[in-house]
Amino acid sequence: MLDGLAAMIAADALPEVREHGSIGTGDLTALATTALALMGDAPTVRPLPFKTVFGAHDALPFISSNAAAIGDAAMACVDLRVLGRACVVIAALTYLAVDGNPEAFAEVVEQVTPFEGAQQVCRWMRALTAGAGPAARIQDPFGLRTLPQTLGPALDAFAHLDAVVARLANAPSENPVIQPGSDGHGVIAHHGGFHAAYLTTALDTAVITAAQSAKLVVARLATLVDPDFTGLPAFLGDGTPGASGIMVLEYVGSGVLGDLRAAATPAGLQTVVLSQGVEEDASFASLAARQALDAVGNLRILLACELVAAVRAVRSRGITPASEGLRRALAVCEKLPGSLVDRDLSPDIEVAEGLLGELAQIL
Repeated sequence: MLDGLAAMIAADALPEVREHGSIGTGDLTALATTALALMGDAPTVRPLPFKTVFGAHDALPFISSNAAAIGDAAMACVDLRVLGRACVVIAALTYLAVDGNPEAFAEVVEQVTPFEGAQQVCRWMRALTAGAGPAARIQDPFGLRTLPQTLGPALDAFAHLDAVVARLANAPSENPVIQPGSDGHGVIAHHGGFHAAYLTTALDTAVITAAQSAKLVVARLATLVDPDFTGLPAFLGDGTPGASGIMVLEYVGSGVLGDLRAAATPAGLQTVVLSQGVEEDASFASLAARQALDAVGNLRILLACELVAAVRAVRSRGITPASEGLRRALAVCEKLPGSLVDRDLSPDIEVAEGLLGELAQIL
C-alpha cells in the first residue's frame, strides 16, 4: 500500500476526493475513495503506474486515520505562521506612519511578560521600529499598544498547532495498532487513536486567537484613515474634495473579519452519535481544518488591506525608515501602485496579498 501511495503521488495520479464524510474519527470517505483508486476502481486525474492489491485485513487500518484532516491542518499551519510574521512587519509600518510610541514594546515590557509569543512580538517590533521619530502620543490606540498581548497568543497557538500536526503526521494512529512484541510475536490492539481531539483543539485555538488579533488589524486601519493620527487627508485620499481614498478598505476589512469570526466557531463543540450508539462522539477535526483554511484566506485579505493603507501613509508622509527591516519592507512593497487617485483598489489588495510571504521573511 505504501508503494502504491508513493507511486500515486509521484505520477500525480490523484483521485477526486470529496470534502464531506469525515467527522474527525477517521477520514472514512476520503480514504475509501483513495483506496478504490489505488485498486483501479475509482478514476484518477492521470493513469496509475500499477494497481494495489488490498488484503482482507487492510481496509480498516487504511481508512481509520485522519490523514486528510492532518494534511489540511498542515497547510493551514504553514500559512498561519507566515501570516503571523507578516502581521508584525505590517503593524510596524503602521506604527511608522502614525508616529507610534515604542514603550509598548520596550525591553522592560518583554521582561514582565510571561509568554513567549508576546515576548517575540516585543523583540521584533523593537528591531523594526528602531530609530523611528519621536512618539506623537503617550499612549497609542490598542491596535499598536496591545500588539504583543493580542498577536502573541496567536503566535503561541500557531506554534502549538505545528507541534501537534508534526506529532500526528508521524504517529501510527490507525486502528488497530500493530506492533512487534517483546516475545517476537506481533501485538494487536483495537483503540481510539483515530479520535482527533488533539488536532481539533489545536486548530480551534489557532483560529480563535487569529480572529482575536485580527480585530485590531481593523482598528489599525481606522487609525490610518484618520487625519488626527497621520496628518494626511481623510482616508489617505489625494486631497480632492469628496475623495474617498482607501475608505473602502475599512469595509472590506470589516466584512472579512466577520467571515473570520464565523470560521472561529469551535468545531470541538460539535458532537454526534452514530453506528447504533456505539460511536457516541466525534472530534470534527476535518471541519476544524477546513475552517482553519478559510481563516487563512480571510486573514490574508485583511492583512493586505492594512498593508495597502500603511504603505500609502508612509509614502505620503515621505518617511524613510531608519531600520533595515522596514527599508526592506518598503522595497518589497514597491510593487504596490503609487497613485492616490480614487480607483478600484481590488488590484492593490491582490498585489499586497502576494507580498505577505516576502514580508514574513524579513523577520
